[in-house]
Amino acid sequence: MNQPEAREISLGWLGSTVGFHLRTAQEAAFQAFAGRARDADARPWRFAILLLIDANPDVTQGELAVAVRRNTSSLTPALGELVRLGYVVRRRSAADRRNYALRLTVKGRKAMLQLKQSAVNHEREVDRLIGPADRAALIETLQRIRDGLTQQNETKK
Repeated sequence: MNQPEAREISLGWLGSTVGFHLRTAQEAAFQAFAGRARDADARPWRFAILLLIDANPDVTQGELAVAVRRNTSSLTPALGELVRLGYVVRRRSAADRRNYALRLTVKGRKAMLQLKQSAVNHEREVDRLIGPADRAALIETLQRIRDGLTQQNETKK
């Protein structure tokens, strides 16, 4: 059965918005990274969590949530899965028994290192597309957008 040819959809005003292009670039980047990391012993969305726990042994879930700009409750299922898979261990914090300190297991560190190699290759491809000279400017621009919109949102609360 022949599929009808898809027509190109006009984006109208949406095509001139930064938000739309940020979202579609993020989706393309995620899909490309997922393709590179498919042989790794963890899903790509776990990479940031594993990397941050590795870089910050005994980080709490709250501290981790702030770092990845998510609320603690949205991080709970992801951490629960990482614990079930044996990538992360939770221990009561010595400083505050209400909190858990997070650490990678040997298995978790191995998965993080596999994903990191995929991330390094992915970043090389991004550099090829935007050029190393524009990399710093792009990151600075994205940080300004993030920080400015975050500050604006917090002011409204």
